Amino acid sequence: MSQKKLIKNLLALGLVFSIWGIFGFHSGELGEGGDKEQINTGKSLQTTETETPREAIIVEIDIAKQIMTVHRDGEVLYIWKISTGRAGYKTPGGSYRPQRMYTMWHSRTYNNAPMPYAIFFHNGYAIHGTTAIGRLGSPASHGCVRLETANAKELYKLVTAAGVNETQILVLN
Repeated sequence: MSQKKLIKNLLALGLVFSIWGIFGFHSGELGEGGDKEQINTGKSLQTTETETPREAIIVEIDIAKQIMTVHRDGEVLYIWKISTGRAGYKTPGGSYRPQRMYTMWHSRTYNNAPMPYAIFFHNGYAIHGTTAIGRLGSPASHGCVRLETANAKELYKLVTAAGVNETQILVLN
């Protein structure tokens, strides 16, 4: 399957999950073992005027092109230059959800290096801001995904507003 088709399918899946969440179906409301039978929770299938539906965020990281594309509900919001793992350091490919987030984190591994607006997505790998903006657009990190700090702040705000369960991080090799 081509990357474009995969992204299109994941965007559609994100919309399904977004609709799923709007209507109040959450993990634990399905039968054991992944059964597709819906358990009646007594929740209405209509949103009220006081409910604000969350919007699905997809963060697409293209390692080959060294760019990040941010989608909200299927529309492209941003395309930013990034830096991923340089020679000898790999940014892990795959599909992830944010695991933890910090407005400021300092690396315990790399000399207390600042990692502003860090969104950890796989073990110690994170998307975060950097001051080394001259290196953006080419591999330069120890495996994290770096972007301009102002862009990292904007992404952090989007993910915070949408929620980690409505955010998908796709790292394409």
